[in-house]
Amino acid sequence: MSGKIFLGLDSDSGHKMGIAHIAGVSDDGNRVQVPAVTVGDEGMVEQTLEPGIYNVQVTLPSGLVLQRTVDIEDQKEVQMKLGASRRGKRDPEFSLQEYVRGLDVSDILEQAQSYTLTNAPLTGGVDAFTMGSAGSGRSRSKRRSRTRSAPRPNRARVKLTDLPDMGEGLALWKQLAQPPERLWKDGKTQRATRHDGETSIWQIPRGAGRQWAALIVPGGRRELASIPLPWNDVRTMESLSAELLVDPARKGRAASSLAIADSALFGLLAFLDHGRGASAAPLLKGLDDDGIIENTIYEKGNNPLAACAAAYVGLSYYAPAERERWDHWLQNCMTRFEHIPDTAIVHARRVMLRPLSSDERAQLPEFLLKACRAGVPYFSAGVHLLREMLTLCSGENGELDEYRAAVERVAARTDYSQVFTVLRYRTRDLSK
Repeated sequence: MSGKIFLGLDSDSGHKMGIAHIAGVSDDGNRVQVPAVTVGDEGMVEQTLEPGIYNVQVTLPSGLVLQRTVDIEDQKEVQMKLGASRRGKRDPEFSLQEYVRGLDVSDILEQAQSYTLTNAPLTGGVDAFTMGSAGSGRSRSKRRSRTRSAPRPNRARVKLTDLPDMGEGLALWKQLAQPPERLWKDGKTQRATRHDGETSIWQIPRGAGRQWAALIVPGGRRELASIPLPWNDVRTMESLSAELLVDPARKGRAASSLAIADSALFGLLAFLDHGRGASAAPLLKGLDDDGIIENTIYEKGNNPLAACAAAYVGLSYYAPAERERWDHWLQNCMTRFEHIPDTAIVHARRVMLRPLSSDERAQLPEFLLKACRAGVPYFSAGVHLLREMLTLCSGENGELDEYRAAVERVAARTDYSQVFTVLRYRTRDLSK
């Protein structure tokens, strides 16, 4: 028993290409998830499915996601072109970064006129929801079933800190490997802007200097989340705030995650989140075709953090021999914004991948020292690359070797599934 769906993008929507994810529940109650496929505005992609109800999401290069639910019947075929206008309405769109930072999946699906959702969590990917069934297995009820416990939710507490009296350079790295307990005690507790059960969201405005969120998560866990500010919208130059979402129920990763609502860079930041890997290659091609990666690096003066994000993505996507014109841009970014560790890291990474001369390669330890002395990277990708490059340069510089030991201890606490750096601790990891 099976039916078919033919997927594509509407040629009038302006969307050329995207990555389609299909997940749902068959009439027999089986959970079904289909490997991601690339769809476009030319031709249709055929997919065979068991009869049941499915959610179809197409992630666009911009980071926006088109969504629709579909009822698959035995021996029937469904033609679906997303982005098309249906009864005067286009398919619902939402942001992948919004989704990553905790937009309720059930809210999204209700906009798509879906079926009953049971226990839909605030966070997770396309596989993080359960589609309910009743009677024939296809309940057309629009209601959501949510279990709310009587006790008051046990929520996280958040304080903002600039890591006072923790020193700089090597001293800071050593302190962050085993930070003082006072970081989570001193200062004013921040008021959340939204709660849903135990999950909370904080809106964090730009501060005077670099800030960290010190979190006490139910169960005794402690986290330090690097706030990626200042961040100017690359289109409007508006100074944006950061959003911190804390979900104590997350397993295997930090409870906290940070997001920036920069509409032009949703797709770029989404690639860094969870290390999207090979499945995101078509998305990156779209970002490249639109000039987003290159222009963001070129306009580094407007937003050096965004330039670093673009460089991390670009260095992972392009072959070492490509984009020679970046060489000067990245070095200039490091020189102008030496207080941002990531600027030296992306320049060092470029030198390691493609040194212009033996003299430049000999300067690599100097670039890595610049990064280490500036502090912990804003991006988790930066922590990973710094640790890797310090290991490869082991023995070349005595000061670097000292940093390597401290960086490794901090890197071991880093949640690499996050875009921005989040460090995790247990109570016994703290110093008095």
